[in-house]
Amino acid sequence: MADYLDSDFSSINYSVLEIEQIIDIDEDSYMETFTLDIGNAPNVRFTGELVANAASSDNQAIGSSDNGQTDRWTELSLYKTKGGKFICHQVGRTRRKDERDRFSGKVCETLEEVKEFFGHGWLSKKLYAEASIDDVVEVE
Repeated sequence: MADYLDSDFSSINYSVLEIEQIIDIDEDSYMETFTLDIGNAPNVRFTGELVANAASSDNQAIGSSDNGQTDRWTELSLYKTKGGKFICHQVGRTRRKDERDRFSGKVCETLEEVKEFFGHGWLSKKLYAEASIDDVVEVE
């Protein structure tokens, strides 16, 4: 490389160069305010981000009835608040005219509480995989 550089290269005064300062990305810029419906309890409002979500479909419903109807499905969402808490939200959807959607949720301090809320079914495991949450028991 020295063959290509001018002999004056080592005498350059770098202190006079104008260097544009890099601006840090505001962590709050990707956060938004959510209000989640909760059945038989106050709704939950917070500022945070969606970490992961998973849903069954109406032809792959978790609790399909014995009569073969699959017009119900479940949606799971996991959020993280600006303050570091986790918000779990579960919606049981229905297409049946005689039923309404069901909403439940919980504010959690730890991932263990998150796992207690969502459980360990196939849909929960899909949510954990998207959120990079280990759902394993360590055995020696």
